[in-house]
Amino acid sequence: MAEVAAMLGLGRTKIYELMATGELAWIPIGRRGRRVEPRAVQEFIERHRAAGGRGGLTTDAGKPWSRSGAGRPATLRPAS
Repeated sequence: MAEVAAMLGLGRTKIYELMATGELAWIPIGRRGRRVEPRAVQEFIERHRAAGGRGGLTTDAGKPWSRSGAGRPATLRPAS
């Protein structure tokens, strides 16, 4: 998950949240393992670009998402 988190500029916890909500597709590996294929990451990025026009991600507060996310809600939405 560290590689996926780095590709998206998000934390590991947020990646797991996106997987749990179905926003980021994954496949099970064994009992506990999960794999996110590069195609799924690219599709996630493309969906957010198409929905937001500029491709940026924002928080619920409408502020641009940053890696730190300090003081901001964790839910991402496409930028408008």
